[in-house]
Amino acid sequence: MIKYLFNSPQKKIVAGVVLFCVASAQVDLDVLLFQPAKFDQLNISEGKIVIGPSSVRGGTLFALIIDKQRIPFTCAMGSSYSEHCLQGNDAIKKYQSKTGRVWWAYDESSWFGHKSKRLYQLEVNGEMAISYQEQTKYYTMRRFPSWIVLLVLAVYWFIKLQFKR
Repeated sequence: MIKYLFNSPQKKIVAGVVLFCVASAQVDLDVLLFQPAKFDQLNISEGKIVIGPSSVRGGTLFALIIDKQRIPFTCAMGSSYSEHCLQGNDAIKKYQSKTGRVWWAYDESSWFGHKSKRLYQLEVNGEMAISYQEQTKYYTMRRFPSWIVLLVLAVYWFIKLQFKR
């Protein structure tokens, strides 16, 4: 039975596409199932702000230096590699090396169990830079589940190949 599922090069390629889409669809599931933390459940950290290019993703890396330790935070959501908060040179000039206070929570829905620190609110030198309300609105904004759609199409293609003579 299993031999029949993969008895042609075309079926093997489509099966590989299905597996790739299964792994990638977790991003969309994370977004669809995401529940923001309540404000009273957030952790608060204070330190020197460091904004710079991220080596892992194409977005901007936002971090605080607390007791000489660099602590990164994320604002990205889903398959978007851009960080929503503190984009561009204006933010870098305005906030770099200032004292910041961050309200954050661990992101339980991160890729394959990796826990990142999700930024919910930022105060810089006593001034609100990012509010909890605008961040939760951004985090819960509905996005098109492109990887799930591709997964459904790939499964359909694989099934269709099984009945092709």
